[in-house]
Amino acid sequence: MRGGRASQAFQSWIDEINDSVNEQLIPALKVGSMLLSDAKYVSAGMTKDYMLTQVSDFNSLIAYSQKAQTPVFALAANQLVSGGKARERQELSIRKFKKIFNELALKIIEMTN
Repeated sequence: MRGGRASQAFQSWIDEINDSVNEQLIPALKVGSMLLSDAKYVSAGMTKDYMLTQVSDFNSLIAYSQKAQTPVFALAANQLVSGGKARERQELSIRKFKKIFNELALKIIEMTN
């Protein structure tokens, strides 16, 4: 995601996954009584397509994350190799990822309480 929106190529994958979730996974879970109540999903802010969040493009951060064996949102400045504006953008991305994953964790906690 760039500027809050997925690229066209990624959006087609996102759409395909959403379609599969709604057309196959959710009906199968309903048959097995394996879903939470609708109220739980609503209270957690989940969209009608059962999407809790969208995670943006990791770009070069995934390589640093793998090398450091650390989640992207937990990377420290000293684990980045780049400098200047590139480093500033990476540090901003790390903060954004941390916010996204924190919000995701809170939604899951909300649904399971």
